[in-house]
Amino acid sequence: MLQNVFISDVFRIEPAICAGATRGADFTSNDDRIIIDEAAGLIGVGRAKGSGYGGYHKPRNIDAGIGRIIETCRSDMANINLRSVVEHVDQTLPVKQVDIMDSSEHATWTLTAGLLKGMSFHIAHIGVCRLLRFRNSKYTQITRDHSCAHADPEPSLFAATESQYLGYSRDPVHIDELAIEMTSGDSFIFCSPGVWANVSVAQMEACVKQHSNDPRRICEHLVHRDTSNDSFNFDSTAVCLIVG
Repeated sequence: MLQNVFISDVFRIEPAICAGATRGADFTSNDDRIIIDEAAGLIGVGRAKGSGYGGYHKPRNIDAGIGRIIETCRSDMANINLRSVVEHVDQTLPVKQVDIMDSSEHATWTLTAGLLKGMSFHIAHIGVCRLLRFRNSKYTQITRDHSCAHADPEPSLFAATESQYLGYSRDPVHIDELAIEMTSGDSFIFCSPGVWANVSVAQMEACVKQHSNDPRRICEHLVHRDTSNDSFNFDSTAVCLIVG
């Protein structure tokens, strides 16, 4: 086990297998979250964010929000619409207004998650976590970033800054909804900016190809990559992998 890496067990969400990893000083200071729930067929990542950033923060709404999403998905798996669930949770969680100078709590959070139903993946996405597909080890970004630099092909400060997020007000937010089909051999990676800003496309493709039969090993390597770009040396990372 690599130091400072927290690995989930390997899970089975028929017909796929999945694994996840996070890296941070500890769970409370890690702003990112893994979401894997076999009962609901739910997998993804979330990211907590405050109004300012000056070090470690106390995540607030993200854990309660993810818990309610999982609970709702488990209660009515046949008829669930993930985007509607996320919207409802966002509207019903207590709103926490944080002073711009107070960065002690994370009031806002973002989410990129999917419900797997057979070979169909139903995605809800808001923020700058990403869903990536690797088909024949080649990378495709499935989600679009809700960021201050739309469609920026290279990592940048603005590309990692959310323009849409949950948990701050009762104003409507824009949550993307996608439906994609898995084919045999596909791999999907959900990852926070701490991963995609520090690991190049070529490095991701090589990692997926080298460890194609070991999803847990892929997750471990992606969150533990050393970065040569000090501007993006995020202390928190999260990644989930699902292999069809």
